[in-house]
Amino acid sequence: MRTLVRFEKWNEILDGTTLPAYEKPRETFWYHWARGLAQAERKDVEAARTSLRLLENTLNQIKTIANPVPFQFYVARDELVAVVNDDLAALNAASLEEIDMLYTEPPVYPRPVLESIGRVAMRLGKPGEADAAYRKLLVREPGSGRALLGLANALKVSGKVQEAERVLAEFDKAWATADSQYKRQ
Repeated sequence: MRTLVRFEKWNEILDGTTLPAYEKPRETFWYHWARGLAQAERKDVEAARTSLRLLENTLNQIKTIANPVPFQFYVARDELVAVVNDDLAALNAASLEEIDMLYTEPPVYPRPVLESIGRVAMRLGKPGEADAAYRKLLVREPGSGRALLGLANALKVSGKVQEAERVLAEFDKAWATADSQYKRQ
């Protein structure tokens, strides 16, 4: 589930067959998180709100069996709440929570919340905030394809076409060996 979200496989998450549902609270939590993010990306806000309610119900179940509740569950809930509500301030808070988590490899949180900040900021017509989020992400993850493409888009919308082209050239170089589906067309 978390991998599908990391690679933004929204259609697979929502197709009803790829993403299995398990009758275990932790897995159920991540299931609703993944579906909620996918539904929000597909602009199905009502379905995303339903997934958020189911996620919160599952988090309450987890609280009865885990003490303490792993922090990534709170970050995931906060990210989903903020994405569903297009709330940049809440996303920034969730990002700080995610950044404060103990570093592990692989990371306990499946993707940087800064990616959500960039996408929501662009959706809200705030390319300057998207620009800032993607630049922060590039400090944390140099060469991140999503950060480079997001930054290029924010720059282009801001009228900084030459800088956008420079960032796209960085993307092409960083992702030169990526599968063709991930390359710039």
